[in-house]
Amino acid sequence: MDEIDKLMGTNDVNMNAPKEAAKIPEHCRGKIESKEFEPGGRYYFPNNGEDSDARDENCCESVGRCCCPRISIKQFIVIVSILEFIIFIISLCVYGVSNDEFLAPNPHALEAMGWQDSKKIKNDWQAWRWFTPIFLHGHLEHLAGNVVIQLVLGVGIEYGIGFAKMSILYLLSGVGGNLLSACIAPAQYGVGASTAVFGLVGFLASYSCTNFSYMGKQRPGQRWFLIVLTSVLVLMNLNQGPNADTHVDNWGHLGGFISGILIGLAISEWFDYAARKAEPERTPDRFTD
Repeated sequence: MDEIDKLMGTNDVNMNAPKEAAKIPEHCRGKIESKEFEPGGRYYFPNNGEDSDARDENCCESVGRCCCPRISIKQFIVIVSILEFIIFIISLCVYGVSNDEFLAPNPHALEAMGWQDSKKIKNDWQAWRWFTPIFLHGHLEHLAGNVVIQLVLGVGIEYGIGFAKMSILYLLSGVGGNLLSACIAPAQYGVGASTAVFGLVGFLASYSCTNFSYMGKQRPGQRWFLIVLTSVLVLMNLNQGPNADTHVDNWGHLGGFISGILIGLAISEWFDYAARKAEPERTPDRFTD
């Protein structure tokens, strides 16, 4: 008993302190009786005295915290995802809805809004068609798939590299994918953010290489998780064989992936340069113990 009393005496939580009524969430005031949040009530949950906003979050916030813990409306990847939804709605309104897929914009609308057209890029100097396809999508499933993946991958990446570098990575990867596709398959029209999404995958691949030793020292399982994740994403999107989908732009995906790797290497050197030029000079994080 002496040992137990000793442990209880050093416990940070005062077991004999009077329990206070739980705080009533803002969205519940006036809708649920306050006694339900008091001791013995249906929604009373005792704690150790620390403030918590766990019960103040709504359904969307709960999903966001689960899938993208670092998500914020101020992040570039969130802003561009919202922009892609807005542009998709506009594309549905221009020439109406096509019957090819569920909620698919009319091809004439996609052409007018800037899908990738190598002939017009070459003959009419419409170089902006390497950029605009990133924000256009062929149907709702196409849009939803790209947005979900880019949020899951991009939120964590942007938390590490910042708004400016994330915008460079996303946009240049998209342009790089469209450029390779236009050079190798000029007769093919293209839309979709998948070129930029594969740029995010390429960044993770380059990060796994440049920070392999550093991640092993900090979190040994992280580097293997990234290697497995990037491998699975690449293998799942290999559109080859007799059942390959002819609408999938493999060259665009490959171009985005290669662009992401190169940009990832450049961003790594960017951080190293900033560390060496800092006052006082410091060793880049990936070379520290």
